[in-house]
Amino acid sequence: MKTILFIIASLFLYQSGNSKDVINLYQPENTLQSIENDLVFWSEKNLSNEQSTYQLRLAQTWMRHFKVTSDINALNKAVEITEIVYHQSPLNRGPVCRSLARMYISQHRFCNALDMALESSEIGDNERASSLLLYDVYAELGMDQAAQEMMALVSNHKDFNYLIRAAKWEDAQGNLSQAINFLEKARDLAESGKEDSQLNWIYSNLGDFYGHAGNIPESKKSFMKALEVNPADWYSMKGLAWIYYSGEGDTDHAHSILNRIKEYNQSPDIRLLESQIHIYEGKTYYGNNLKEVVIKNLDNDDYGIMYRTVIAEHLASNGVHKKAIELAKAEVYSRNIPETNALLAFCKYKAGFKEEAFSIAKTQVLHKTYEPVALYHIMESVRPLKSTYREICKEVLSADYELGPVKIKKIKSIAQRNDSDLVNAY
Repeated sequence: MKTILFIIASLFLYQSGNSKDVINLYQPENTLQSIENDLVFWSEKNLSNEQSTYQLRLAQTWMRHFKVTSDINALNKAVEITEIVYHQSPLNRGPVCRSLARMYISQHRFCNALDMALESSEIGDNERASSLLLYDVYAELGMDQAAQEMMALVSNHKDFNYLIRAAKWEDAQGNLSQAINFLEKARDLAESGKEDSQLNWIYSNLGDFYGHAGNIPESKKSFMKALEVNPADWYSMKGLAWIYYSGEGDTDHAHSILNRIKEYNQSPDIRLLESQIHIYEGKTYYGNNLKEVVIKNLDNDDYGIMYRTVIAEHLASNGVHKKAIELAKAEVYSRNIPETNALLAFCKYKAGFKEEAFSIAKTQVLHKTYEPVALYHIMESVRPLKSTYREICKEVLSADYELGPVKIKKIKSIAQRNDSDLVNAY
């Protein structure tokens, strides 16, 4: 009887989805208490007997802390401890290399991650884990052929880890419906296996993908399922705040959700979203000031290069062209992919180097990515190609939910100057 009542209550929650219900789903207190207890335990163990096993457990606990709180110091501590183990312990290096590679990915240090992934592969203690890791790093670096080779090695349509990567690959190729199909197959496997970490991951990612496909009710339902599995999942909470803001225009509920997240989580993404919502509400001065504060806080050694693209776009949009171009070039050097080249084209265009921007957009971005943000970045650059410009405008304007009303307003303003009929259609 209790089970039936729970199911009925859950169905009502998914259908109504008001912000009070959502806020009640986010309960990270127990998770944080467990992490704090583990930090004390493994710190004391490590002090009494400095073994690599204890050090790795402590690093893993700091990583869990980062995933729940977004405290950048927790991530940096996890990396520092794991690097010490890597340099000091010659034994059992495969798992250490893979852990360190994952941490480097979180820090956007993709070349360092590749070094660790390759070493893990050479050690050969877990070929499948190394191949999956190599795929992830190759995909981040835009090394498509190498990524496909890794996918061929691990291909298994009944394996969760293969299916989620196949979904990401299809999405990168612009095949959103096929990507969702792979994720739904992975969801079915996760539900049959009843492993919480897989369930949380798949529900949260389906929340994103359903949103990209314009299926807002399923997106909301999926994010709420993710929180039901993991009440400390701040990312899914942010996804729900985005639905209220971009999908429903309900900024009061969006603010309520973000305020709840901020009680436990320090992610700059929350403050950046807040600034966007304030601008949408007409509080432009306050929103812009908040964003300036966040950007200044991000531009320091603690965050390293994690938010380099965000900083570069902000600087380019606000007339700080030299530094914006330097950051964008560094990003291309680190990851020579269409998205980073699109950012460089954007920075070049804003600085007045229109021919250079056009050349970059034409040779490095066009027909190589379907990401709305990347297309927005090259929109103005490709204006000389009239038919291409018009197609990109259509593509970007149709991604109104994904980009959000503030960015769409900017895009409409740009397009209005060149093609008012196109803008009126949206």
